[in-house]
Amino acid sequence: MPIFVLFVFGAVILGAGAMLSPAWPTSQPRIGLAATLSLALVVGGTIFYSSLFGWETLVIDYLMFALMTGIFLGGTLAVGQSRAEARGEELLDADQGWPGPQDLSVLACIALLLALPVVLLPVPFGEQAQTYGLMALAMRDGEMLNMLAPFLPDVAYLHAPGFNALTAYLSQQLNAGLHTVQFAAGAVAALLNVWLAYDFGAELRNKRLGRAMALVMLASLGVYGLLINGHYPALMALAFTQGFFIYALRYLRHQYPADLIGAGLLMGATFISDISVFVVLLIGFVPWLATMWLAHERVSVRAWGLLAVVAPVIALAGVAPWLADAGDLFRVDFESPFVRSVDHLYVMVQNNGVWLWPLAFFGIWLGWQQRDLIAILAAGWLLMVLDFAVTGGVAAIFPPLNRFIDFHAIGWHGVIIPLMLVGGSAALWLWEMHVQPRLGRSLNYRQIYALSAAGMFALLSVAALNQPLRGLLTLGVPPAHATRADVSALRWISEQTDPDALILNHPQTAEGAWTPVIAERRAVFYPLIPFALNQPDDDSLRAFWENPADEANAALLRSAGVDYVFVPQIALDSAGGDFWRDVAAGRAGLRYDGRDVARAAYLEPVYGESVYRVVAPDDMD
Repeated sequence: MPIFVLFVFGAVILGAGAMLSPAWPTSQPRIGLAATLSLALVVGGTIFYSSLFGWETLVIDYLMFALMTGIFLGGTLAVGQSRAEARGEELLDADQGWPGPQDLSVLACIALLLALPVVLLPVPFGEQAQTYGLMALAMRDGEMLNMLAPFLPDVAYLHAPGFNALTAYLSQQLNAGLHTVQFAAGAVAALLNVWLAYDFGAELRNKRLGRAMALVMLASLGVYGLLINGHYPALMALAFTQGFFIYALRYLRHQYPADLIGAGLLMGATFISDISVFVVLLIGFVPWLATMWLAHERVSVRAWGLLAVVAPVIALAGVAPWLADAGDLFRVDFESPFVRSVDHLYVMVQNNGVWLWPLAFFGIWLGWQQRDLIAILAAGWLLMVLDFAVTGGVAAIFPPLNRFIDFHAIGWHGVIIPLMLVGGSAALWLWEMHVQPRLGRSLNYRQIYALSAAGMFALLSVAALNQPLRGLLTLGVPPAHATRADVSALRWISEQTDPDALILNHPQTAEGAWTPVIAERRAVFYPLIPFALNQPDDDSLRAFWENPADEANAALLRSAGVDYVFVPQIALDSAGGDFWRDVAAGRAGLRYDGRDVARAAYLEPVYGESVYRVVAPDDMD
């Protein structure tokens, strides 16, 4: 099923990009950029309609059909060719700018690398994906954007709905579990980020720079870390952010109105995908507007003004229905669980490849010597991310921006794009000036490119299959690892129990928090959602886990309406030698031993040691 979801979603989005890219007025087809715009149109259109008229899966079908039909009728290679011929240009095959066989082969290898975690892991690490899965499940079954009905009908939350709406739709249409769909969609978003880095470099200078930027983004492991730790909305929002800056740069250089519209649409799409990443976009864009005059490249004042005003207006028009729908939640004085800390400096460095930072600083120095427009963007962007995540000097001037953002996420997510920009430029300079001259003609660039891709593929493949090495790739984020046995048990609950069954899950583990998402049933304990109203705080059923064999707990469970008890493997045999369960148990400081559940006389095992049915008094011997 993961491979099926990957193939269907990836083929639709990249296919749309391949068809749209020749018709867009770029100098060469930008498949990653066009695919990202296509995804933004679908996600943005979904939230726009749903905020006005309510959730309707059929509308998303119509949006997909309209997108593909419009691209087919108005966006083909013939359009790009005829536009060039109208200008008196002749586009030979070699000059049309499509990625060559070598580039496509490496991008295919990168796609396979990013698909490996989806195939090898039952669920991602970390404690983010459970929350996103719960939101998407409630959106799919409750048909509301910012409520957790039917699972927690009184809970309203404030979170950008774009990615969750996408996965809710895919889950329903493909008849796949949300834990599978969101992992696969996250892998496609990760691939889009790498492909956009390739497009960004090609748009800045040439494909050589694009190759360098794509490889630097992948090798930094920043995007890879977001994928395996379940930061899916951030992955999609980062793709939209990259697309925004590509369109913004293109508009400043060529002043095509289509690029201005594309920039505005992608700015709005970033906002409805992840609010923290939207803040990252703002703290890169606004200082760049103020400092781009330092660059040697001259910028039109008119283009500068239109970009500064029109793009945000287009974005605001696109997100206005959702802002109106969630307006009451924006006015709530939420107490943020996130704290700005100097520890986030460590996150910025470790989670984005320690080796990349010296290269990035060298790239900034090189760019400053040339007063490069993009180096100025990256330098200011990195300083602003440092301020918002760690120091809080400039950020203190804008308290509204601090209310709904995760400072840890700002530190991790915010540096990925600027590091790619200057790190890729520095890597290419070192290659052209120092490495390639020493190699002479012994290796051409295609062979070097293929060897680099093969080396990374081998390294990450071995790491993915080797548990201790795989631990290094969690990038400092404490893992929470539900096993395949956990997933199988929860799928059994989904398929074999009544739809209104209530499941008592483990209260202390992130593994137990997968219960409502995978089982698609009501649970006693839910993932904690930041910026939510009326979250349940009844901990009375924790007493069961203190001593499951106590007969007094039988009445406690029956009075609460509990039908089944789910015990994750981490609580069954955390000392059994499994690498991930040992690490996760140490992280959790696990107090409750799930093996005691088997001694409860009022519980009947129905699926191994993982699922127990609460026996009615009349059925007990």
